[in-house]
Amino acid sequence: GDRTSLQYSCHLLADLYHEAGDLEREKLILKEWSDLLRDSADADQLAEVLSMLAQAEYADTAYARAYGYAVEAYRIFRDKNRQADALDIHYVVVHSLLQLKRWDEFITEVEAVIPALTDIGEKHKAATLALDAGYVYAKYLQNSNEAITYYSTAQKLYSSMDDVRGMARALGNKGIVYLEHHMYDDALACFSEAAKLFKGIGDARGKLTALENIIQLHLLNQHYELAEQTALKALSVAESYEVHDEKNRIEKVLTHIRSKLQGPVESEDVVSVPEKEVGQLLTEYLAGRSTAIRRTREQVQLAVSNESPVLLEAPFGTGKEFVARKIHAMSARASFPLGILHSAGSTTEELEQNVFGLGVPDREQD
Repeated sequence: GDRTSLQYSCHLLADLYHEAGDLEREKLILKEWSDLLRDSADADQLAEVLSMLAQAEYADTAYARAYGYAVEAYRIFRDKNRQADALDIHYVVVHSLLQLKRWDEFITEVEAVIPALTDIGEKHKAATLALDAGYVYAKYLQNSNEAITYYSTAQKLYSSMDDVRGMARALGNKGIVYLEHHMYDDALACFSEAAKLFKGIGDARGKLTALENIIQLHLLNQHYELAEQTALKALSVAESYEVHDEKNRIEKVLTHIRSKLQGPVESEDVVSVPEKEVGQLLTEYLAGRSTAIRRTREQVQLAVSNESPVLLEAPFGTGKEFVARKIHAMSARASFPLGILHSAGSTTEELEQNVFGLGVPDREQD
């Protein structure tokens, strides 16, 4: 009888502290309650309390403890064949792994949980996990194919629920992966569709994000007129919805685009891009978060800051000419013409003549 009274008191106090938002006291009571239940044969009640404790620890950002309690609760629910409860707490298990940055374990759990959640109608949770998995694959595991697969899964799930905002978010994320891997047509299709969806639900900030991504894409391709058109459209949206912070940012981008449209300024005083702006331009033109792209940006910034010759070495089709153009555009030589010479198929003598502008010396007289 005393044990039952204690458990009842714990239940009441836990509810009171939960309503008051006092996480520390709520966790303390739940811990004492779970200790009482461990000595009893009521495994079902223990699993329910452990589940509450896991969620309280998660809310308090104690992800390691949340994971431990959630796994214990999950195993009991599973053994008791309480599938819905097991899946519910499994969701906490997966998100704890995400917060702990245990990527491989997170992906393993996600692969099992998403289909199970979908089968019982928890499509929103399944879609959220698919977005998270796509992000992990894109940012941390550097696997663009899997990232796109999971973003597509999220898109389909949101579509089945008529969740337009969710669909647009999934499309936007997928477009960024395409953009970072220079798949510009696919990226443009995703961003354009996302902009339409956001427009349909009156989400001005969402539409502006999609339009800004399209602007970045056009800048990458040096399609400055298209970039200007898109920037003007974005500026109109920002003004209509009075999104002042975005309006100011778009105006700066528009100024930059128009400077590109005007071409180099003819002046004897050649001024290079200010050093503090070089990093911003590099991020704009060389999009991406991978270690390789960050290293490339650092090396390009170093090349821009001095007058030494630069040799770019990379496999065919990886964008050497693109990077060369950017180095020129951000250097002190930007106002001078950039000469492009394609050396494939040229002989050594032809290259010497084209590069140095001199006749080839008579080697027999040397």
